[in-house]
Amino acid sequence: MSENSEVIENKYKDIIEQIANNLGLDVPRLSNGSLQMCCPFHKESNPSFGINMTTGEYHCFTCGAKGHISKFSNNLMVHIVAETIEDIDNFKVSTKVDTTKNYTVKPNKSETASIQNRLKSMENIMKFKICDLITLIIRGHTVCASGNNRNDDWEMAQLWMLDFDNKDSNYTMEDVLDYAKSINLIPTFAYYSFSNTKKVPKFRFVYCFKEPITSKKRMQAIVDNLLKLFEDYSVDKSRRNLSSLFFGTNFDNDVFTSNYIYSIRFTDEQLDKLDSIIGTTTKTSNASKKYEEMAQDIIDKYHIKRTHDNLLYYYDKFTGVHIKDDNRQIERFIKKEYHLLKRAREEVKEFIELTDNIDFVECSPEFVACKNVILNMKTLETQPFNPTIVITNKVNAEYIPFNPSMKNDFVDNFMTDVTCRKQRIRTTYL
Repeated sequence: MSENSEVIENKYKDIIEQIANNLGLDVPRLSNGSLQMCCPFHKESNPSFGINMTTGEYHCFTCGAKGHISKFSNNLMVHIVAETIEDIDNFKVSTKVDTTKNYTVKPNKSETASIQNRLKSMENIMKFKICDLITLIIRGHTVCASGNNRNDDWEMAQLWMLDFDNKDSNYTMEDVLDYAKSINLIPTFAYYSFSNTKKVPKFRFVYCFKEPITSKKRMQAIVDNLLKLFEDYSVDKSRRNLSSLFFGTNFDNDVFTSNYIYSIRFTDEQLDKLDSIIGTTTKTSNASKKYEEMAQDIIDKYHIKRTHDNLLYYYDKFTGVHIKDDNRQIERFIKKEYHLLKRAREEVKEFIELTDNIDFVECSPEFVACKNVILNMKTLETQPFNPTIVITNKVNAEYIPFNPSMKNDFVDNFMTDVTCRKQRIRTTYL
């Protein structure tokens, strides 16, 4: 074997050894052309995790984790590890709860605003035993997991909740719990939400963490990964917003409990160092950069935005409005623009979902899309359809400006009847 071919064959050897040292894992040992060590994605004493020294691909034969080390730090950032606690009821978590007011039905918009104001006025996050937290929830109290009701005022989170609304399916809580068990993500507890019915089950999974997560970036990554893992079960992706409020319930006899809590195995500092170790010598390289460029191209070309619900919306040039991507249309755009295999299309879509380059835009209530124009309800001015104005609804009629010379017998007779044939009233008010 020549010196050059040996360098190629052992391309990732030094990097793998540095990764193991940084993460505090055992020293990798050579086995059948791969380096073997204990898996960073689950705790074990007998190494079952192998990384190919030539390609940089990794695979754990116990938990099934696989990928390329170029995405090692990203995959570890979103990964949470299940732990069992014997006295789970007395385990305490930090969060904010609206202890002042409880509800027996889902709060309306006005009540939600009051809840937000009460939570905002609380100076400190409090610690609750899990058994006490469950009691408060089934008595109808509201939880703010992030510690504040605005994303910009992020404090910390020691729990997170997933909403299953069954909008497009009819899975039971038991079905989703079985799936959660298969991927080692059994919730600490789960409960039925206010809107639950036998015909359409609606429920919430609650994941409690061993320690508060103080990094907003990391918490967002964990939440996004949970939403992705459960997307086939109609999980509510609008709950991506870390400042979401989670309402209580009036179903007090159907709470599922476990003795699982979760931890992040490696610190942000370790993951930052991991990035510097991996650097640009790996596959991050060309394929990932190319996918990232493709993602940005799709974002720009289809004017992709996020609105109030934090979901992705694309601009439809045929209707002139932004449409929620709940039928995977963005994936079709990727397929149309780039002839990629499914795995590569998923990579591009993931870049789109996780990038910070998508504008968050509040829909302007004064703008209404009609069949022919955009109408400003305040000024009654019209303008052509424009992807920079984010509108998500459309009136199925053309806008025709008022013209006093226009005459319609049907409308004219109707106005005459409404005003009791009094021309003064008609002239003054209509």
